[in-house]
Amino acid sequence: MKKLLFSLCFLFACTIVFAQGKYEQVVYLKNGSVIHGLIVEYVPNASIKVKSGPNLFAYKMDEIEKITLEEPAASVYEGKSKGYYGIAQVGLTDFPAGGNLAMASISLINGYQFNRYVGLGLGIGGDISTHKVYNMPVFADLRINFLKTRVTPFVAIDLGYNAQFTQTYDYYSGDTKPQVYHGMVFNPSLGVKVGISKKVGASLALGYKMLGVNASYTSYSYYGYSSTVSSFGLSHGITLMGAIHF
Repeated sequence: MKKLLFSLCFLFACTIVFAQGKYEQVVYLKNGSVIHGLIVEYVPNASIKVKSGPNLFAYKMDEIEKITLEEPAASVYEGKSKGYYGIAQVGLTDFPAGGNLAMASISLINGYQFNRYVGLGLGIGGDISTHKVYNMPVFADLRINFLKTRVTPFVAIDLGYNAQFTQTYDYYSGDTKPQVYHGMVFNPSLGVKVGISKKVGASLALGYKMLGVNASYTSYSYYGYSSTVSSFGLSHGITLMGAIHF
């Protein structure tokens, strides 16, 4: 009698939790088959009926190994619905104007996921080129997922500050010296994210990257006077970025 009451209570609790959409009942058969669904009929010590999708299956109790309550298999890849997330990404950006400057980049982003669709983070990165030009951006990262499935398209918008390090040629001394330019970085991108597990995903995105540089330099006249001149330049290119989400 106690065993019967326990079984009925277990099935009743399973049905309530299943109805909330967080879990599903899983029936393991002795022949190795596994049935995911909802137990719609239970005859104590005799048989059960399981509804799985549009199908209805009936089994005798001596055919059953065990009955469990588990998360739906599809939700394993949906990722976090709320809380901390981290992203490590690498990419390549090509700036076609001004000498076809190609730069390899790496960046780390730490953020907070408000729900399955929207997350906001803070990132820091580094870009390197073969022309002795280096960038160090610090930016805010807004990410919006369009779906809450294993594979989802997303849009990311990075906006922040960039420090550009380069070598400049001094006409009077004939030497090169390091120079730092300050400006902004703006990098919207569109991509696809794929869930690898509940805590890990991967993505590939194509974006449009713009760098603003506020540079100042000193000019000389024949009379020995000097003046500082400021200028603002803007470079833009296409960026391809791959990332691991954790």
